[in-house]
Amino acid sequence: MRWLFFICISCFVLPIGCTYKQNEKEVVPSFSDNRNNSERKELSDDIRLETYVNSLDIRMELVDSIFSVCPDTIEMNIINNSDYKLLSNLKYSLKHFESGNWKVVSLLENTIWPDVEMFVEPQSRRSFNVDLFLNLKPGRYQIEKEFSIVIPTIKRSTNNIRIILSDEFMIN
Repeated sequence: MRWLFFICISCFVLPIGCTYKQNEKEVVPSFSDNRNNSERKELSDDIRLETYVNSLDIRMELVDSIFSVCPDTIEMNIINNSDYKLLSNLKYSLKHFESGNWKVVSLLENTIWPDVEMFVEPQSRRSFNVDLFLNLKPGRYQIEKEFSIVIPTIKRSTNNIRIILSDEFMIN
């Protein structure tokens, strides 16, 4: 009777043990695996941060978006419905829509911008005038302005996240 019991247990234990050993794989982490995991974590964190920033209601709206001639100034409203302060300077960039692609207006690339800080308080709207000192030809344009979202941290410092707000306008 004892042999029968031992034989029955051996039948069940042995196949399970063999199956486990056959599928067992020794994993030795390498430097590249650690780097890939680190890069994956950073990418995952970036995606979460981008999703969070995009969920904030922060946007740019131009007061006028269709012009018959190139305007001297363009008035923009920055709407900040977030709980964070926005900071920027006078710098902006322009893109022109040509042949199905947005191309940077290169005349602004070498511009020296005055160091003037502009801000938009949380849960507010603020208007800014952008001086266009260029003679733009008729077409479709996109104006872009970079802002920093000032997020306070626990250690009484700040963590600035940069976002680019944009809107389009036409010159007929």
